[in-house]
Amino acid sequence: MNRCPIIGLLSKVKTLNACWRLGCILALTYFPSFGDVTSSESGTYSPPILANGDIGMLIDYRNCQFQDVPSYRTIHAAGVDFLPGIYRQARRTMDRNLAALGRVEEQVCLAGGGPSSPVTWSQKLDIDRALSVVENIYNGGVRIESSAFVAAHCPVLCIRKKFDGELERYSFDYLFCGTGTVRRLPYGATASFAPGEISYEFGGMEKGFSGTISVFCSASDATSTVIDSGVRLTLPRPKGTVDFFVVFRDSLDDTPVDIESVRK
Repeated sequence: MNRCPIIGLLSKVKTLNACWRLGCILALTYFPSFGDVTSSESGTYSPPILANGDIGMLIDYRNCQFQDVPSYRTIHAAGVDFLPGIYRQARRTMDRNLAALGRVEEQVCLAGGGPSSPVTWSQKLDIDRALSVVENIYNGGVRIESSAFVAAHCPVLCIRKKFDGELERYSFDYLFCGTGTVRRLPYGATASFAPGEISYEFGGMEKGFSGTISVFCSASDATSTVIDSGVRLTLPRPKGTVDFFVVFRDSLDDTPVDIESVRK
């Protein structure tokens, strides 16, 4: 198998720009059309899918995977709860289900306040570039624009965020837990946490597998910490564009992503 073409050849930001031009990423949706979906339709909202044949996920109108969106309670797929998470092809647990590999969440803290939710939002799929494109508006006119995609042929999630307005801080969280609002390790998993990296192991049907999830960004002033069931990148008073990366590697990979080259 050829080495992933975007890894080991480019810096993080150049990698993101190169991936932005790739057109061979699978992007599906449950929306009735590919146009804008807005907060006025939140009662019937269901998130689109981003996938590339290896890694797949539902991703919401903040380019995250929050579990408490009200409309999710009315959606069922194959008799199970319809909740976003991240999965990889052929990674199964002892109950034959795909192993849950966690999810992305965020905290947006405005000046002088705690975590806030957007007052209005919009989301669309850019089919030509296989992007989930969102715009979130907060109190005080704070705006966060975001584009997310999965890289072709590589288990890498890339999220670009553009911050406009007065924010006290922004936190990008990767939680290694199963679906649902209660934070528990995924079924069949053990894990250890360090700033910017999660190491895990699953017992499988025939053989188990182990791996790492690495989380980093392009902001030079970001700090990385361990939180309950995950890791967090915190940006003080963010301005402009910041690129976030989540890189998946495990013992079942034929050719793992060269994470050290991505970090340079």
